[in-house]
Amino acid sequence: MLPIDFSLIGTGHSHPSGNLSPSPVDLNNFLGSILMLVAYPYTDKNIAVYNHNGEKLTLKIENA
Repeated sequence: MLPIDFSLIGTGHSHPSGNLSPSPVDLNNFLGSILMLVAYPYTDKNIAVYNHNGEKLTLKIENA
C-alpha cells in the first residue's frame, strides 16, 4: 500500500523459499520500472532484478 510517487524507481521484497523468480502476483502488483527480489540465504548472489515483463535485468553491485 504505497502512496502515488512518480519518483519511485521500483519495489523489492524477499522470497524466503529461495526462489528468485517473480510470481504472477509479483508481476501483477508491479510498481515502477523494476522489481528487486532477494532470496534466502540473502547474500549478494541471491539478488535479482526484473522488468515489468518478468525479464531478468543485469544487476551490478559495487562496493563503496
